[in-house]
Amino acid sequence: MKAYFLHWDEELINPNRIWLPRLAQYDASYLAFLLQFYSLFFDEIYVPANFMTDNNEILKILHALDIENPNSAICSTAHPLKIIWDTVRFPSEGFAFKELLWTSHKKKSDVSYRNPHHIEEAMELCDLILSNKVVPLAVEPKYEREDSVKYLKKNVFNENQNKSEEVQDRGKELLQCLKDIERLGSDIPGYGRNIYYKIFGLSRPDPIPSHLALAKRFRSVTEKLTTDEKIAFIRSVDYVSNILKAVVTKKAMGSPEEEEWAILIPNELLRFVRYPSQDQAVGDANCVVKASELATRVLDVRSVQGMKPKELDELHTSDEYMKFKDALTVVLAFKPEEDLPDKLVAKLQGTFDRYTKKICWVLCPEHVAADFALRIALKVCRAPGFIYGFAGWVLGEAPGAFVLQGAQLVAKSIAAEMIEDKWFGRDLWHPQTWASTTDERVRLVSS
Repeated sequence: MKAYFLHWDEELINPNRIWLPRLAQYDASYLAFLLQFYSLFFDEIYVPANFMTDNNEILKILHALDIENPNSAICSTAHPLKIIWDTVRFPSEGFAFKELLWTSHKKKSDVSYRNPHHIEEAMELCDLILSNKVVPLAVEPKYEREDSVKYLKKNVFNENQNKSEEVQDRGKELLQCLKDIERLGSDIPGYGRNIYYKIFGLSRPDPIPSHLALAKRFRSVTEKLTTDEKIAFIRSVDYVSNILKAVVTKKAMGSPEEEEWAILIPNELLRFVRYPSQDQAVGDANCVVKASELATRVLDVRSVQGMKPKELDELHTSDEYMKFKDALTVVLAFKPEEDLPDKLVAKLQGTFDRYTKKICWVLCPEHVAADFALRIALKVCRAPGFIYGFAGWVLGEAPGAFVLQGAQLVAKSIAAEMIEDKWFGRDLWHPQTWASTTDERVRLVSS
């Protein structure tokens, strides 16, 4: 099982950009916890190298992961973290993070809100400790920058496809804006994420003249949108950019088309995209994985963040984990219009429950012994998370979508210890992927 981890995107972490508020207020401890938690359920977790160099909180995240302790899980070969280094976009002989930081910051095309002086110490740690987790990969040639325009037109700024409330009432205006940008910028070779940011005047804190000139050139187009419409446009671009990069990374790695990958995408980005096929899958597939009652009772932040390499290795080599993966792989092969046999649903429920119990016994056996007799009835709602069939999804064609809510239900009792309710205000919720209660804190969304 492989996953593409997007929670370290700088738009979740770095300061607000003029009129564009950052997506969420995640802190370093929570972001470290998410990586550790998902490492329990995946063999490999891919993080783009620029997510490290653009992230103002990366030093705190690394400290929360106990990176300077050679006996920590993050430092072991058993940990699934893999850092994707795009050798076309970031050519380098030695793959040095500190060099990448300053090279990126000096690029004229760069629009990051990073503080390089604040990040430099973290990059030195990465060079010292995480260099063995770097995966060099020629990604950029496989990514046609025009694909973002095609995807936005077909799947996002299309009211018949995208049922998100954030876009539904603004689809025509956003689509017209996109067409106007194409018309006015016919000489621009493709539209990557950075180009859109410059066009909307969202350049770096110290914008260079060419960025300001581009914003001025397109001002007659962008000023037609309200602030809310601008936010919807840019966040839709963020969503599309991340999805396409995950798709082309899978292709660049030569993974078989039928191999299922997960995209671990922040819920906040999903406020702007909601497809009818996903609703249908929720109603028809009925693949519900109940959380282990024991896991929600006895796991805590410390047991997950502080797990040892031998514990992680024991879990990943366990029969329980292997059987859970096998059952999930079978389920992922189904399409939205296909009904899942009850036997498969029951098998997935059973393997997940047994694996989460295994996690409890390995990470916190003393809690299990103390609380083994206690069972807590959990309210399981229908649609707090999705797995979208990843194979073959290049421009929004999702062959499968199934509910997988067990993982986030296990994690909710852990995350509740460290997250304030104000982080999850109503404006951050999305009925497509979240439960209607504040208890569902962490979710697993795969594409």
